[in-house]
Amino acid sequence: MGGATQAAKLDKMLQALEEIKKRQDKFETQMEQVESNPVSTSSKGVPTEDLQKEVKAMRTTLSALEEEMRSFSRRITDCEQTIDDLEQYGRRNCLILHGAKEIPKGSYANLIDFILKIFNSKLRLNFPVTAMDIDIAHVLPAKKGTPLIIKFVRRSVRNSIFFSKRHLAGTGLTVTESLTKRRLHLLRKVQEKVGMRSTWTSNGTIFIIINDKKKVIRSLEDLQSIA
Repeated sequence: MGGATQAAKLDKMLQALEEIKKRQDKFETQMEQVESNPVSTSSKGVPTEDLQKEVKAMRTTLSALEEEMRSFSRRITDCEQTIDDLEQYGRRNCLILHGAKEIPKGSYANLIDFILKIFNSKLRLNFPVTAMDIDIAHVLPAKKGTPLIIKFVRRSVRNSIFFSKRHLAGTGLTVTESLTKRRLHLLRKVQEKVGMRSTWTSNGTIFIIINDKKKVIRSLEDLQSIA
């Protein structure tokens, strides 16, 4: 409900921003005509003094339009972030298992047993994960490999598995959080700039270590601000 409301609000803001851009383009064109050929314009019977006033008024209007555009851009960015936060919240109980081989096909029960065997045999948990802990699981479409997305009933179980993923080292298996398309794109950009060893996620938030300090990256602007 909240995401749909925010999306509708964003559409209206984008339409308003487009209208502002059109008005800005119109004023810029008028200003260029007046400034590039004031003699021709004044020969039409308009005093030069009046032309100067007109240019000044246009500049004032243009400045106001530019500020309005900046304000709308900030609001759109905030709205996009809110929508992304809502989508990420909906993924809070999910994890993705990468690198699994010979995934059973056909029976859903066999798939769950396959996942449970991995978790219980490799993660060194202090409790057994059971079928009752998994809400749903299925294979994700991917260009490479066969990642499995698993939604857990309880976040405590999900977190225990996620924070035990270090025990998968050397197995060819990895566990990652389920991120929104926006955050996954940002994560890849962060990893390209900072390196995978200095980048991680926790509860959908991207963290890095830079100059021995932990920093949260929420946008490309945050990433660009890193020296």
